[in-house]
Amino acid sequence: MKHAACGIAILLICTLLTGCTGIPQAPNAPNQPSTNGNVVFGPVDTMPAGSNVTIQVAQKDAIHNTIDVTFAGGEGQNQVKSIDVIYKGHDGITQTQSLNPLKGATVTFQGTTQTDNIQVYVTLYNGNRYKVVDQSSPVVGPARGGI
Repeated sequence: MKHAACGIAILLICTLLTGCTGIPQAPNAPNQPSTNGNVVFGPVDTMPAGSNVTIQVAQKDAIHNTIDVTFAGGEGQNQVKSIDVIYKGHDGITQTQSLNPLKGATVTFQGTTQTDNIQVYVTLYNGNRYKVVDQSSPVVGPARGGI
């Protein structure tokens, strides 16, 4: 009986030392896109403190399907070397435009009648590049007036 107890104790110690406790560990989940209504947001980078800027992606125009992207400034606007805006249309068309890092500067894309995607990459003068926007622009119905 003593030998059985010693054997079990040794087996238990070996199991604990090798990390086999029988409790599965969940793998670290990657940054998954999240949704907010019909708008899908992909994972984006966090800019360092003091380098934050704001990029505004307007709702797709209900009549012309255009999408405006505007640089709205921010505390890090003087650190911005360039801004690349990438449009990925539902039809497979991809276009890239440079957005001037001056407050109020805007670029416009001709969207489709389906859901399109906008990504914005900001490059700082120190060479670091950050994806600050990754969102879909869903189809928006025309505004209706009240009676």
